[in-house]
Amino acid sequence: MTSRGDVHYVVTEWGVAYLHGHTIQERALALISIAHPKFRPWLIREAKKLKYLPEDIPEISEVGMVYPERWETAHTFPDGLRVSFRPIKMTDEDMMKDLFYRCSEQTIYHRFFRSLKSMPHRDLVHFVHIDYSNEMAIVGVVTDPKRPEREEIVAVGRYYMHRATNFAEVSYLVRDDYQQRGIGSYLVKYLARIAREGGIAGFDAEVLSDNLPAMRVLHKLGYPVETRTYEGTYHLRLRFEKPPPKPAA
Repeated sequence: MTSRGDVHYVVTEWGVAYLHGHTIQERALALISIAHPKFRPWLIREAKKLKYLPEDIPEISEVGMVYPERWETAHTFPDGLRVSFRPIKMTDEDMMKDLFYRCSEQTIYHRFFRSLKSMPHRDLVHFVHIDYSNEMAIVGVVTDPKRPEREEIVAVGRYYMHRATNFAEVSYLVRDDYQQRGIGSYLVKYLARIAREGGIAGFDAEVLSDNLPAMRVLHKLGYPVETRTYEGTYHLRLRFEKPPPKPAA
């Protein structure tokens, strides 16, 4: 016989869950994330009944439960920094919270267009529970070489596709101490590749007029850009009209 405190890893054909030191809610989400996709919506409902999960956890369709492992990759940047890039997981809420609180006020303002002092659970839950179809989010993760199970999210990019236009609204955020290292450019270029392969016609983006780094990132993608300005905000539309530039291996 063993207790839950003795279990560090659970492995299935759908992934690996690291459980040691985690709360009951974190354990429940981790185990659900490596169950067969057809059972995950039911498992979420049952976990809510048992009060293992809060009621505001979205009940995503079976399609959204299939984690797109093929979009996992890694890249070493010129300064030697190696970052793993992967689709966001429903177990990433705590790391996303940590990312938010380790960003400066200016970085948060440029991303959300307003000052935010907190990022509560009710907002975070919608960042990490996505369908991987209309909405995609890619996180940049770094690990401690001495403790490979210890990860930190240092960047996140996402898009949401509007069915009426077949264009996706794109945004990204890089933690301040990891900015100016090429992570934002790589991340948005990678998102463009995923979106194009998914049949999306292009990206829409809103950028504050003083956010010149974001403007450069979008223009460097290599796609035709239409720009409009309104009340200090640039509205950009990028059309995927030629083969997408691939991020460097």
